[in-house]
Amino acid sequence: MDESESSDTIRVDQWDQYASARAPLSIETTGLGPCVGVIIYNKKTKQAFVGHFIHTDTDEKNVRKLLTDATKKADMSDLHVWLGGGDVSDPDPNQRQYVRDSRNFILELIKQYGFSADQQEVHWNEGFGDQAVSMHIDTNTGEVRYEVSDLLGEEWDEE
Repeated sequence: MDESESSDTIRVDQWDQYASARAPLSIETTGLGPCVGVIIYNKKTKQAFVGHFIHTDTDEKNVRKLLTDATKKADMSDLHVWLGGGDVSDPDPNQRQYVRDSRNFILELIKQYGFSADQQEVHWNEGFGDQAVSMHIDTNTGEVRYEVSDLLGEEWDEE
């Protein structure tokens, strides 16, 4: 876990698995290609949990730990989950299928943990190729921002 450009933002890198932050801090994960990003936000406590998982099935223990930590002692109606990453543009059909399976795996897990369809926002990377997605949440407002960057570092916001 690193501090990004602003000391008010915590960055969760792929080897960090996940971290949490409360208002007034922001928290983000960057560099999501085929990796899956997860944000769970509690609007009552203004706490966000952010995960960056290379392979959701082999990282199952850590994905479950994030989900458990985010949901324990929480009123499920106060929670919302965002998913991103999971790019399936790899030329290898086996890798594409593996990423699709990871997407389905995480969707099934969040359902098992009690998240309804109304509490989920899913923004899978579709054909970004040499680009990666960043997911950022402002814990004060619960606003999530997705940014796509190419290998040269140019960024644009997804509306």
